[in-house]
Amino acid sequence: MNRETAILQLMHTPGIGAKRLSRLLARLKAENYPAEDFVAAPTIEMMEKYGLTEVMASSLKGLFTKACEVSEELWKHDIRIVMQHDQEYPATLTEILEENAPPVLFIKGNLGILNKKSVGFCGSRKASERGCELVRNTAGLFARNEINVISGYAHGIDLAAHIGALEKGSVTTFVLPLGILNFQLKSSLADLISEDNFLVISEFIPHLGWEIHNAMRRNITICGLS
Repeated sequence: MNRETAILQLMHTPGIGAKRLSRLLARLKAENYPAEDFVAAPTIEMMEKYGLTEVMASSLKGLFTKACEVSEELWKHDIRIVMQHDQEYPATLTEILEENAPPVLFIKGNLGILNKKSVGFCGSRKASERGCELVRNTAGLFARNEINVISGYAHGIDLAAHIGALEKGSVTTFVLPLGILNFQLKSSLADLISEDNFLVISEFIPHLGWEIHNAMRRNITICGLS
């Protein structure tokens, strides 16, 4: 059992959403209680001391094998897990979003990109050709000034922003509205991507598919990173 596997168990447990997980992880850190020890604790302790229901605690115990399998997939794809209180966690997320900051991030690519000044783009998937051209040019202006362009990796405005940055030889950050193991490089970006010019971020469990409310949540995270 390691920390990453324990976090995956908690994230997959029905009833443990982002805010509950954030509060729990903050408490465990304050008590110097490793997450991997917590998930191995007796069910009665989880219920009486930490407020989990019997169903939550029972489900959590049964998710060990699944968490190990997902952890292995993440390792094979060079995906890291960064928790809110880790040194690598983007400070701006906590500063701007406060209690609404994602407790856990799944990250692939050049984490150093987040040390740059950043600007976020959010917009319509069905933007006009002219609208996309304006965004691409604007992103290019930021890119020439070494500013990280952050967007949501959807078609339309988002993709135009990513392309505008990469065309100028700069960097970009993709913030996903779904699990990071569902990430696939779009053909329009294939010739622009290198080993160190991009970062992929997801706050959702790794295999989660696209859902509208998560797309809205993703936009909040873009703002928090920008």
